[in-house]
Amino acid sequence: MHATTAQASPTITVSSPPAGQPLYDLRPTMTVAYTSDDLGVALDLATLRVTVNGFDWTAKFTAGPASATYAVTVDDELIAGALTIAASISDTSGASASTAANYDVFPTLSALAPSTAEAGDTISLMASGLDAAAGQNKALLTPSGLTAALSDVDRSIGTGRFTLPAGTTSGDVGLEVNGKVARERLRLSVPSVVPNCGGVRSLFATADGGWLVTYGR
Repeated sequence: MHATTAQASPTITVSSPPAGQPLYDLRPTMTVAYTSDDLGVALDLATLRVTVNGFDWTAKFTAGPASATYAVTVDDELIAGALTIAASISDTSGASASTAANYDVFPTLSALAPSTAEAGDTISLMASGLDAAAGQNKALLTPSGLTAALSDVDRSIGTGRFTLPAGTTSGDVGLEVNGKVARERLRLSVPSVVPNCGGVRSLFATADGGWLVTYGR
């Protein structure tokens, strides 16, 4: 009779941020934890590799005997959208382990200027999680139901700009980046261009910036 023994191997996990939860912190602390199943076989920390959305961030992490950590800096602030943190490590016997954690990252909207504007005006917003590709970011205008793509983005200072479209009425401005919508809504006032001639039954903005208005009791 011959007995067989399963080879021990290391284990590795992404312990922070917690996977499976919406991520609103654009500068989180990332932690990868690892251990060896065999106390007689040491981990080879030189083989540790951590990628974030496919980019090698290993050098950003401070590695210790049981974990490696990186507190994301302003230069590496996350972009809203899908995020994958993957990690792998080997031990001195050559056995290896790998893991990956997936997240939905959401932008945060902090300021809007000016807060009173008319169609055609340029609005600047301050936000975290913006995508450097301006077209991946858009302002959501309620209750008009309109959207406006950002025309330019500066991630270094967290700003973007958009042109207020015709048909926008006073209400709230939201932000969507790569399909992820910020929780915050900021108030925008749009002066009425409709004469006060009684109750307005319907209101329709035309392409030239004018209005078709139906009045009635």
